[in-house]
Amino acid sequence: MTLQVFYDIKEAKKDKSYQPDMSKLRKVPFWDTTFDRIDWKQNKIAVVKRVFSRGTEIEQEEIIRFYGKDVVECIKLLDRQL
Repeated sequence: MTLQVFYDIKEAKKDKSYQPDMSKLRKVPFWDTTFDRIDWKQNKIAVVKRVFSRGTEIEQEEIIRFYGKDVVECIKLLDRQL
């Protein structure tokens, strides 16, 4: 029973609806990729870096809302150390 619950959770996380509010994001910062095919979960480091280097304040706020402030701050901190 427990295994089934974990499997169901894993499958739910794969859901395509796991994405930020697309009305607040422009395609311009992601000019070199197919915007509609971005895997927001798998590519979160690249997304955060891209939005914080080329995005507007509204886009940055949406990424913070979507991923959480702690995750975004951690990625930004790691980026500064590289």
